[in-house]
Amino acid sequence: MCRPIRERGVEGLCQRCASTVPDLATPWERFRANLVDVGVLLIPSGLISVIALYLPRNFVGIASLPASLALLAGIVGQLIAHVRWGQSIGKRSVGIRVVVHDGQPAELWRIILLRNAVPSIASAFCRPLTLIDVLFIFGAEHRCLHDYLAGTRVVKAAAEANATPPAQ
Repeated sequence: MCRPIRERGVEGLCQRCASTVPDLATPWERFRANLVDVGVLLIPSGLISVIALYLPRNFVGIASLPASLALLAGIVGQLIAHVRWGQSIGKRSVGIRVVVHDGQPAELWRIILLRNAVPSIASAFCRPLTLIDVLFIFGAEHRCLHDYLAGTRVVKAAAEANATPPAQ
């Protein structure tokens, strides 16, 4: 019979299941992955927007279309990365991934809706929520507020590859 244990990051799991849950990602690893993800989304469209500043006035409006398309391409690229690898481009480059409580990969809907859309919409109405969300990472479990909302955690992907699944 399995008995739940009470250790940071694996609360409520039995010892056998807890041994399959990889180490939590550090706040620094999550920060670096976020920088890459933001860069993938914003750098191409930002460069096009800067170039548009040097165009004649009657072409500036036309430049917003390529900038929007570049942003859309970044979003599509991130979605493809999630579907293919279960990680964003930034998380893959740093070697971390998003999982649910038992260590299984988080579903795409959970990442899009609960980890991204809901916090973004809430932050649009109350800007301090963005800071509050991020400051939660300095807690014992290194989880942001959106991680608690989605029931996810960010773990080291390399450790996950070495973990053995529990026996059935």
